[in-house]
Amino acid sequence: MTSEEMEQAHQEWLEDMALRLLCVLALDRFGDFVSDQVVAPVRETCAQTLGVALAQLGAARVRKVAALLASLSAHAQWEARHGALLGFKYLLAARQEVACESGALEHLIQGLGDSAEDVSAVAAGALAPAAAALGRRRAGAVKAVVARLWRLLADQDDLASPANSYMALLAALMALPEPASMLHPIDLADVLPRLWPYLDHSTSSVRKATLQTLRTLTRPLVTNQPKNGTDSNGNSDVTNGNTDDTNGEQEQYLNWTPELLQEAMRHIYQRVLFEHVHEIQEIAVQVWENFLKYASLGVILLAACPMLATWLCLAMQPARLPVEPALLLHPPPRERRARTNSQSEGGAGVEPRPCHKWYVGGSESQTCAARDRNVMRARCLAAHILGYLSCYLVQPAPGIEYKAEDESPIDCYVKVMVVYLRSGSALQRLVGSLVVSSWARHSRDLTMYPPALAALTAHNGDAGTKEDQTDSKQSNEEDSPISKLAPPLLASTLHTALNQALYYDEVALNCNRILQEARDLHAMMKHYKLPVDGEELSNILRLEQVAYLTTMSQPLVAAMKLKRVAQTLEDRRKNLQSAVNLCTIEQASLNVSVQAALAGACANLHLLPEKLNPVVRPLMESIKKEPSEELQQNSADTLAVLLSQLVHRDPCPNNKVLVNLKAFLRCDPEYTPRISLENTEETNGDSGSGDSGPEGRGEQTPNVPALDAHAGIVTLWEQQARAERCAPRRGRPPAAAVDLTPPHEDEARKLLRIQRRGATLALTSLATYFGEELPEKLPKLWEFITEPLEKVMTDSELEAQESSAAEEIISRLQVLECVCGSLSLGLRARISQGAVAMARLARAQYTALRHMAARALAALCRAHYAGAMQALIHEVIPALSDVRSDYVRCGAAETLARVVDALQLQIVPYIVLLVVPLLGRMSDHCEAVRIMSTRCFASLIQLMPLDGAVSEPPDLTPDLKARRRHDKQFLEQLFNPKSIKDYKIPVPVSAELRSYQQAGVNWLRFLYSYKLHGVLCDDMGLGKTLQSIVVVASSHWERAAHR
Repeated sequence: MTSEEMEQAHQEWLEDMALRLLCVLALDRFGDFVSDQVVAPVRETCAQTLGVALAQLGAARVRKVAALLASLSAHAQWEARHGALLGFKYLLAARQEVACESGALEHLIQGLGDSAEDVSAVAAGALAPAAAALGRRRAGAVKAVVARLWRLLADQDDLASPANSYMALLAALMALPEPASMLHPIDLADVLPRLWPYLDHSTSSVRKATLQTLRTLTRPLVTNQPKNGTDSNGNSDVTNGNTDDTNGEQEQYLNWTPELLQEAMRHIYQRVLFEHVHEIQEIAVQVWENFLKYASLGVILLAACPMLATWLCLAMQPARLPVEPALLLHPPPRERRARTNSQSEGGAGVEPRPCHKWYVGGSESQTCAARDRNVMRARCLAAHILGYLSCYLVQPAPGIEYKAEDESPIDCYVKVMVVYLRSGSALQRLVGSLVVSSWARHSRDLTMYPPALAALTAHNGDAGTKEDQTDSKQSNEEDSPISKLAPPLLASTLHTALNQALYYDEVALNCNRILQEARDLHAMMKHYKLPVDGEELSNILRLEQVAYLTTMSQPLVAAMKLKRVAQTLEDRRKNLQSAVNLCTIEQASLNVSVQAALAGACANLHLLPEKLNPVVRPLMESIKKEPSEELQQNSADTLAVLLSQLVHRDPCPNNKVLVNLKAFLRCDPEYTPRISLENTEETNGDSGSGDSGPEGRGEQTPNVPALDAHAGIVTLWEQQARAERCAPRRGRPPAAAVDLTPPHEDEARKLLRIQRRGATLALTSLATYFGEELPEKLPKLWEFITEPLEKVMTDSELEAQESSAAEEIISRLQVLECVCGSLSLGLRARISQGAVAMARLARAQYTALRHMAARALAALCRAHYAGAMQALIHEVIPALSDVRSDYVRCGAAETLARVVDALQLQIVPYIVLLVVPLLGRMSDHCEAVRIMSTRCFASLIQLMPLDGAVSEPPDLTPDLKARRRHDKQFLEQLFNPKSIKDYKIPVPVSAELRSYQQAGVNWLRFLYSYKLHGVLCDDMGLGKTLQSIVVVASSHWERAAHR
């Protein structure tokens, strides 16, 4: 058959298959219901298969299939119509142009009005991915489609199955600029109440689509220009409270009323607090910001001022207690419509919804760790949006003239916040401080200040050159308007709270009980003549005194002769000691969070006291000990703001802070080993049972080579430990996502992990905040980053290197690994020049230094530094074949493994250059190199099929391009030995090789050419010896000829 005949036969076969699939779509009646949603697996699978066939079918035949689907969509049976619209759905996905020409969009639009909910739902689900095509090709129908969706959403119960599809289509259409401009103006009072029930929908996709629709509805639709005085970054100058309609700018405000805006803000605030999906929370925050950007100041004040105290109380709600329903706003429940499908007859009547309990951070059904993370994230986001709102609340109300004796809006606001900052509750102090800190950050970022400070900002902006302004600001941070934002009442309250020591209300009950029990135990001990009298125990008022009593009385009780009394006293002493330890830990944990939040408020408001310790110490304690990543990130960001204010202070504490951060980053020996590898051996060798240490390691991990200060590869031990932690256990697999945190992590390891995480967050925040000014503003941090890259060390220098110097290089390499992804583009060019020096450190004699150099180079490759891959190719790959030193090959193998693991799919263009060198090391005499190379090769070989679909890397030299082509040809021959050309034997052989013998010679010669090893396996008497003799003789002849 000719190619034309083959193509024609193929088209006829596809057409025949399409017709058979259409028959199934028309005749299938199988369906089931999961909850309230219809499931038709046969029709769904047939429609998917039809889409695959239509992707290969000619356009004329596709139109015929579309015509049959159109006739099927008018069938009386709802299952047939359901199947037809499923066919249109996958026709649009496979052949959008032909589908639109064949009327698929019209039939799907018509399907939206179908009496069967499941048919209209599949029509909406098919149109949602094709929303752009609908707006482009059928722009006139968009308005009717949107109106139809609004009616459907108004008529639907919020838990009905089609709600997901309707909301997804509405969000897709409203996000398109052309349809959105056609729909303007929209009556918010009419459409927004229809969306409120879907904000609490049980399906996360419905909640997300609802918020996406709200995000589009709550910003101007016709023009992209923001409202009066607001720039493209959202910066708004509302300091004068002017809402006059000047030059038509008032049109940029949406048609909000105070009642509607308050209702909308309450719903969005509740969604931020009660949502457990972070992505949905982020969209809700964007909707909140739209409320404030595109509403007039007068409407915002009327809507938000009455609710501020309520919103603060909701953010301070204890995590384990449900929220009081009277504080929440929920739409009235709707009656559920009866299903109209033929399978829904005999349905039950309308039942009222059970009373739902609302908790901060989402449902109580989540795991404790996930719930704690969600609760703190919800509190931080609530504080973030309340801080954004605060920028508007401190502005003068439009149309009101304030007299000198009148209380200013900012004073009223501060009086509300001071109540919480002076509270005895840790939760109230925490949230209050976070809100004040967020207010300061937003005021600075958006330049939104009260009128007096706004005038100062304008005056400073007009005076002097830019350089003069910068120098003035650096010389005295009090010249900044932000330093004058806080009234004296707020400043004194924050400073007092920072230096105040108290037992918080959360632990007060337990604390009072412990103190009373301690006094009773103390009296009982005195009754039995124990020598517990002393000035320290004269009046027990603090937990430290209780801890002292339980410790010093232990030997006294043990020495008593009255055994029954001694046992009673010992039991009471142990119980009291356990209680005081738990209470002390809880108090300390609360104190770390609260003090860091208070210090953050002071730093962001530029309210630094003369002695910096009350501000710096809480932030460093939070970075070191705070278990919540959200609060730790907040402290890290605040530390960057604080250090920027201290750059020109004398004496400057910045260097000391940076040295401590470097020590925090290096604290975890399980993550970054010491030169001696003592801790690494113990932690990696301990698989959860049995002995630890060298002997235990040898028994627990027989597949991993020995590891010491000079020999071995740390990454192999890490892979082994990870495999043991993730090994499957017996029983049913977990339904939820598995938490990667070790399940039985002891307290010491947990503290080290938290400390390292905090240092990582702090250093990345510093690199991001200072940007191009990092070398000038923080020279010590720049020294940490660049010092290991300044000199390319020789092998002799690496061999003579002292362990103390190697330890310091490891610490600095870890800092580089941490911040390289956050450095500005200008600084990256300076770092890229040191990639060769880093690759050379992978040849060091110390195992830990080789490991850290490999990680640092992998981090540079992952961050796309210009010279990183070049250093890998020119320095690391040749080192893989250095037979003189096992250290060098270990470092090269580990570096390649780290880079492959870091880049994942991005390594594909370089696979050919890496696979061939690794092949040679898979038979290395060093066991660590052999195993590491084998695992790395196994990772790369899975990506080999993708190599043909990517272009050649542009940064390769001509030599490397030629080598890449050569190695690619080798791999093709390796995977397809039949493609190896016949080897012409240069020496006379008195025998005629048979075809299979010639193939064996070709294979052996191929292995010899690429310095590989192999074994000929064949039956006895088929010429294996002859083939080997031919190859050996030929190699001797060629070697002599080269000489």
